[in-house]
Amino acid sequence: MDSIAYVNGSFVPLSEAKISVLDRGFLFADGIYEVSAVLDGKLVDNASHLARLERSVGEISLRLPETIERMRSRIVCGMAAANWTFNVAPKDGTVLLLHQRGIPFHPYLGEKSAMFVPTDFNWIGSFNSETGITAMWHTAKVKTFEDVFKETAVLGGSGPNDSETYPFLMNNTIGTKFRIVSGYKSNVTAWLAMERGEVEGVSGSWASLKANRPQWIREKQVNLIVQVDRQKHVDLPDVPLLLDYVKTPEHRTMWNVMIAMAAMGRPLAMPPGVPAEQVDTLRAAFAATMKDPAYLAEMQKSNRELSPIGGEEMQGMMREVAAVPRETLVKLNSWIRRH
Repeated sequence: MDSIAYVNGSFVPLSEAKISVLDRGFLFADGIYEVSAVLDGKLVDNASHLARLERSVGEISLRLPETIERMRSRIVCGMAAANWTFNVAPKDGTVLLLHQRGIPFHPYLGEKSAMFVPTDFNWIGSFNSETGITAMWHTAKVKTFEDVFKETAVLGGSGPNDSETYPFLMNNTIGTKFRIVSGYKSNVTAWLAMERGEVEGVSGSWASLKANRPQWIREKQVNLIVQVDRQKHVDLPDVPLLLDYVKTPEHRTMWNVMIAMAAMGRPLAMPPGVPAEQVDTLRAAFAATMKDPAYLAEMQKSNRELSPIGGEEMQGMMREVAAVPRETLVKLNSWIRRH
């Protein structure tokens, strides 16, 4: 497949992608960018970022393609971003959505604000298939997964994510004795609470723990007592696999949904209705990027895990979840939450 470029609002073959030698960006390397953090599904200080963007544009005599007010109305994240991409975004291949990985599953879990059909998105790929883990601080009385069937283990929770959904579902399906202390803003703050002794452990992503607290692993500050995936992660051959403890077919189906959610990792999607050839082009470009030596070297340098999944495989995963009996999904939704 020929390489393509996006130039002045259009996709063109790379051989036809041209700009004038008098283009100001070419002559002077003029350019600006803004990066906003997202906390609890909301942009942090978005108004200030947009104001700075407007000032920066004026400083180098660039012209915004639309007003700041229009941009503010179009900047969405979380569920709103998924709804907008599905229902409003142009179907011409110019919009790519980087989902929060749990959001595509919300329609199956009864979320009424989800106004999209997950299987109708055009899935492009996911940067990483996440493996879930439960980590206990080295001073905790619970040292192994077997211990938590006999002893209560206190975990820090940061909302309806892996930090709470995993232990709640373990309690309800296999009889563990986790107690979750909610209210932490993120897993980072829950990790700090674990380090300070406020809680004994945290459930979350292996890739995140490895990237952000490598010293804990190197210095054996944490014990990984269980992993959540279809098979053991290559890094964790001695950590028990949760599925080995799941006994009933319905409970296994529930965990397969949770594992599919984790496998989505860092998912990219395009809205429904995008021409098939553009979807194929983006999927091929994603696959090529995941094999690019320079990209792989940069990921390794930054200690970021990379275990990509292709768009067609993701499409199949969503169809499998869509086929789960409704009563099982209702029960799952209840069992992953605090009551």
